[in-house]
Amino acid sequence: PARDAAFRLDGLDMTSSSNTVSNAAPGLSLELLAVNVGTPTTIRFSNPAEAITGAMQDFTSALNELASDLAAKVDPKTGDLARDDGARAFRTELTKLAGTVLMPNAPAGSPRTLADLGLATNRDGTFRLDGDRLRKTLASSPEGASAMFTTGLFGIYSTMDKLARSVSRTSDSRSLSGSIARYTALKARTGEDLSRLADKQEALRTNLMTRFAGTDARVGASRATLSFLQNQIDAWNKG
Repeated sequence: PARDAAFRLDGLDMTSSSNTVSNAAPGLSLELLAVNVGTPTTIRFSNPAEAITGAMQDFTSALNELASDLAAKVDPKTGDLARDDGARAFRTELTKLAGTVLMPNAPAGSPRTLADLGLATNRDGTFRLDGDRLRKTLASSPEGASAMFTTGLFGIYSTMDKLARSVSRTSDSRSLSGSIARYTALKARTGEDLSRLADKQEALRTNLMTRFAGTDARVGASRATLSFLQNQIDAWNKG
């Protein structure tokens, strides 16, 4: 008689009204073809080498864009943020990224850092992808490499999220956001100072114009008196 299909996934009993199960697990679809009690099917990753290689190439390029822009900003001679604690701290965090342990619970022999996936840091703070090391890791532990790209408490996504959160804390004066908050407050104070300075400049201009008008009037009167005296002297000399 017709009835729901029954199967067990990772020890959990499940049923489906169809032999095609589209929501067996996130990203996993099953097609039930036959009964296999006693000989369970093993589900494995497909070969992730191509996808992971492409992801690491894109990741390295993105990091280099960030590192190059940051290097220009903290340049000791021309950088706008040459003496900024937040920018320098962020650059330090980037230089340590390749060696940071992303998978502390990974079994022995599995990749634990981005360096295991081929990410290397150059002496100037930029990054490069070590293709040989990446290929060795993918050959020896493809499942471990794939696990580093999953969402969860550990891995590449959580590490970059933690890094983004750390530089976004405005309460930390040594973070980028702390610097932004400080510069924003300084900009507001500077604006207020400029407004007060403009008011004082206008008051000074008005005062100087008033004084100039008075001085000009006195100079005009003096010139008139001088002209009268000159005329009198000329008349006396003729007499």
